[in-house]
Amino acid sequence: MIATVSLTNDVYAVTSSVTKSPDDWIKTGGNLQSFVIPGNAISSDDDRASGQNNAPQAYGFPPFGIPAGSEILGIEANLEGNLGNCPADTNPHFNVQLSNPSLSADPSALSDFIGDVKPTSNFALATDVIKTVGTSSDKWNVTPTISQLNGNNFWVLVTSICDTNGKKIELDHLQLKVYFTEDSDDDGILNNVDNCPVTANLDQLDTDNDLIGNVCDPDDDNDTVLDGVDNCPVTANLDQ
Repeated sequence: MIATVSLTNDVYAVTSSVTKSPDDWIKTGGNLQSFVIPGNAISSDDDRASGQNNAPQAYGFPPFGIPAGSEILGIEANLEGNLGNCPADTNPHFNVQLSNPSLSADPSALSDFIGDVKPTSNFALATDVIKTVGTSSDKWNVTPTISQLNGNNFWVLVTSICDTNGKKIELDHLQLKVYFTEDSDDDGILNNVDNCPVTANLDQLDTDNDLIGNVCDPDDDNDTVLDGVDNCPVTANLDQ
């Protein structure tokens, strides 16, 4: 299930829920453990996956379908669940982390996940509530790539934390929202055809035709003398 919604200032969000078959999107092995019935985190249906204290579970996501040339702005994770039989006064929560953008195969160890480890707030009720980590401008100190998000190698590590041995907290639904823009400098020209994608230049002036617009080209006339010291910055004159 992938849906796209338009937000303000030409920023978009693609929301993806885990929809692949369990063999494709749940990975254990190495120091990745398995929740009890991990597949029950596939959708919000009151069939829950349970995790004992310090149990890390890797979940994979289908392609997000983000347009080429876009800039990733932030990632938000929504986790629906409850404290299960974990006592409410023992810090029941989930820690969430994203996979390494260089990961080219299925994850097999905690080392395949890098960047920020984001804890949800505590689950205090036996009924489901939604906890959110990350924001529309938070890259988790990872910055996933377009190719990673549009491929089949984007994974999220969810670790169950309940400070009472043998007790479990429950995850009913895991959802990721990726925020991106196709026009980083908001000049009306999409990144994939903009000759200065992060500096506004509606005129797209490129004096030396090197595909780098003048406003972000350090040498507008391509004479190897940088504009800051060139006595004719838009006319080639190597001899100055």
